[in-house]
Amino acid sequence: MSRILTLAIAFSLVFNGSFANAKKGYKSFKVAFYNCENYYDTINDPTIDDEEFLPSAAANWNSTRFNQKKQHLAQVIHEIDPDAIGLSEIENKEVLNELVLESAIKSANYGVVHYNSPDKRGIDVGFLYKKNTMQVNSSKVYGIRFPFDTVTRTRDILVVEVTLNQNNAKAFFIVNHFPSRRGGAAESEMKRVFVGQQLKAIADSLERLYPTVAVIAMGDFNDEPSDKSMTQLLMNASNLGLVNPFSDMQAKGEGSIYFNNQWDLFDQILYAPCVQNASNPISYIANSAMIFKPAYVLEPEGKYKGAPLRTYVGKKYLGGYSDHMAVFASFNLKK
Repeated sequence: MSRILTLAIAFSLVFNGSFANAKKGYKSFKVAFYNCENYYDTINDPTIDDEEFLPSAAANWNSTRFNQKKQHLAQVIHEIDPDAIGLSEIENKEVLNELVLESAIKSANYGVVHYNSPDKRGIDVGFLYKKNTMQVNSSKVYGIRFPFDTVTRTRDILVVEVTLNQNNAKAFFIVNHFPSRRGGAAESEMKRVFVGQQLKAIADSLERLYPTVAVIAMGDFNDEPSDKSMTQLLMNASNLGLVNPFSDMQAKGEGSIYFNNQWDLFDQILYAPCVQNASNPISYIANSAMIFKPAYVLEPEGKYKGAPLRTYVGKKYLGGYSDHMAVFASFNLKK
């Protein structure tokens, strides 16, 4: 049996299995997150540093390559078929508006939530949602200002409040892209810890105000579940904080990004403690947290066989999907 066929069968079991855990009288819905790896358009924006992704740049980022990138992102979203998905490393709202019109996902009728961030490269976070699954009540961003670095600005934290059409339950989605490890993991850790503290303050505040409402945080955290920026988010004795269903994956050596010859699990989805309760209007389906890794998003051969198939390596164009793999988790909606 071929490797691709074996993977196809395995993914069929995983996808079907996650929904097989849905209880009778419930409807399940899926949440995903995907770092799109520099999803830029080809138009120069003088307000940001986007010169690397222009037709005139050494990397020769042109309309053909942009359209292929857009098709690849739509393919991944189509295969996962999430009701809601957080995205990072997107340049602006226009590229998201184009993405949701791609033929692979156009019929899903995704809505777009986006705000421009102060990141100097112009890479933002965004949120797509199926309009037939939920309606957006409100959205806002929380800006990050480091008390120890008044110059550097990073991505905002995006909070989206929705109402699920199935049972009129409210939910809050929080989309994150923590500061990178550029300059060294230890040297940059304080920035991720600080942003994590802001995320925790937001989540804790929502949990106090709405004790039974699902708060679901997702993102490229640039840290693993066991790192300080992430462990500080976890549920405490007061039942505030978040639960991380991806924690066990790290112990098994799984990851969503491959760097310096090792896997790192930077992309994760977390949820408020009330979501663990099966009687809650929205509840997590056990063991449904997954890394999306079909064969087509991976390097097929060579030194990095099995690593994410990137769009570029340096200036070399590979025409792949992303340097990250998408993650997803499924939830029950109680009628």
